[in-house]
Amino acid sequence: RVYVKNIDEFSPITFKPVPCALQLKPCNRATQSTRICRSNCYKLLNACLDESRLSRVKGAKAAKIVEVCAKFSSPDEESCVSLDPFLEAMGENVTEQYTMPCSPDPCGPAKFCEVNHHCSKEEQGRRCDPTECKPGCPVGQVAAYLVPTDAFVPIPTVVSGKNNCYRICQCKARIQECESLYCVPQDYCTILPDSGIDMPVTAEALTMDPSSTWHSENGGRHSTQSSRTTNDLPTSGGFPSSYSYPPTRLPLQSLRHGSALFVKCNLCVCFGGEITCSKRNCNDSMDVSEPSFFQLPCYCEPKYLPVCTYTGLTLPNECIAKCLDLKYVKGECNEIESCSQPTACNVCEEDHQVCLLKSDECNQHQCVQPYGCQSLPDDPVCDEEGTTHRNLCRMNEASKRMAYKGRCLYNCKDTAVCGVDGNTYTSECHAIARFISVDYEGPCQGFGIINNETGEVEGCAKDLVCPPLLTSTSCAAFIPPGACCPVCAGAIRILYSQKQIMRYQKALNTRGSGTVFTVEKVMKSLTRHIEVAECALYGHLTMEMDLLVLIKSTLVEPTDLHHQICALEAEKLAVLIQRGSPRIVTDLSTSILVYAKVVHYELQAPGQAPSLVSLPLPTTVIIAAFLLIHLAQ
Repeated sequence: RVYVKNIDEFSPITFKPVPCALQLKPCNRATQSTRICRSNCYKLLNACLDESRLSRVKGAKAAKIVEVCAKFSSPDEESCVSLDPFLEAMGENVTEQYTMPCSPDPCGPAKFCEVNHHCSKEEQGRRCDPTECKPGCPVGQVAAYLVPTDAFVPIPTVVSGKNNCYRICQCKARIQECESLYCVPQDYCTILPDSGIDMPVTAEALTMDPSSTWHSENGGRHSTQSSRTTNDLPTSGGFPSSYSYPPTRLPLQSLRHGSALFVKCNLCVCFGGEITCSKRNCNDSMDVSEPSFFQLPCYCEPKYLPVCTYTGLTLPNECIAKCLDLKYVKGECNEIESCSQPTACNVCEEDHQVCLLKSDECNQHQCVQPYGCQSLPDDPVCDEEGTTHRNLCRMNEASKRMAYKGRCLYNCKDTAVCGVDGNTYTSECHAIARFISVDYEGPCQGFGIINNETGEVEGCAKDLVCPPLLTSTSCAAFIPPGACCPVCAGAIRILYSQKQIMRYQKALNTRGSGTVFTVEKVMKSLTRHIEVAECALYGHLTMEMDLLVLIKSTLVEPTDLHHQICALEAEKLAVLIQRGSPRIVTDLSTSILVYAKVVHYELQAPGQAPSLVSLPLPTTVIIAAFLLIHLAQ
């Protein structure tokens, strides 16, 4: 029992934020802790405990404070929620806002709500509906979460003698057609003793089993237990530690399924016995604290002679394609007319896409069914005249040509633009429809390399004019790999599992499904988790063979709050992937994602090393509520 003073008579202004914070339950965005800090608890109880009703024993007040705070607060000052920002004066009235049109859910049962992130791109004079209710299927008997119609869903299945087995089902009127079966071995990953890899020792590298062993060629058994434990190392929440130590030649690392470490400057993750790493080119002086450093794979020369790989990925030159062991033809992928090549299609439309499986030859066109349009599902396309059609078949009936997939967008620049993926798009709307962030206006003329000494971008056209960045204190400016211009966006880099894609495709091939894993499908699935209407998701496959996702404001003049919220949306998405959220793993397209790392940085002057953006809290209560609703899911 705790006796406290009447707060109406004792500093009510100090205590009003407490029930607000407890009601909102804000959480630390890295650890998802929802408990207040121990120092706040001590301070509050020391001020409000009614000493007249406590025991007269010396030290009773201090003992009671320690007892109560041990139950309701966190001793870790870095992973708790501080009440201090709630006690700060706002200074001026807050007029800006963001909207979450799907919260509360406006759709009825058996339908899920999808946000229209491009209302500003709607045709002037037409009503812009901020949401769309689409049919879906609940995952499980009591689950409220729905997946879209026709989506494939991994459903856990009990198989005698095996663990982590799933059936691939499909959403029709309900979850059904669950014939395909696959199992994911949660095996340890090992790096052989003779691999010669120098690895910085990080907290994540040592979260594995310290008694792990390896077998030498002569059958001997050796322990790899390190004398340094994770308690000796600083950590950075759920994300890889930015602290590095002198590289240590380890005889072997045995990594648990789902664990990550840095191999020099590359992030690696163990998934199902497979080690997946980014493909950054590390020099001997680099460590994991140099996130901005970018060097071409295999020390290729910075020549701009673009090539298109058979997976649909545009690369700056053939040296990089050879380095990545990808077949290619000359030119940007968007320039290649796939329909002009021998094809079985009577009616053909260009459909450029990037496939994620390296062994796939990625089809770059789509055959259009010339009749029976009424039996085909809705799959909107926009024609070259700016009219939306229900599907390709309907567009063909109207004798039109496709500009891009999806509903028509408006209020875009009509001239060609260069995307951050190195492709030239016919218009800004064309790039947006492909989930590609625009780098600059005009056709692509080069690719950028950040000089690690000056911090400046080199390799781009000298007369290139970058879009202006708003001078916002909360602009999380980031220059995508190979791009020329910085963008204000939340940014995460994602590793995906080639082996997991191969498991899925093997299972799906047994049922005659032609499902292909593409970047666009992954981005379309991830977009459903961006619930703030003023933030839009963009993403592409980089030449370092990881996925870069940018989340930036769609407003012409975004405020600090909008920059903050979009950065938080990116961090939320990274946490969902990191923690294997059901929202991620129940969608086949996103269940291949095995690791995510936040990489947006504050814009620095040339020559300064970038640092992780620190988001100020001008509207602390709003941000706290946002963290509760989204990061804790």
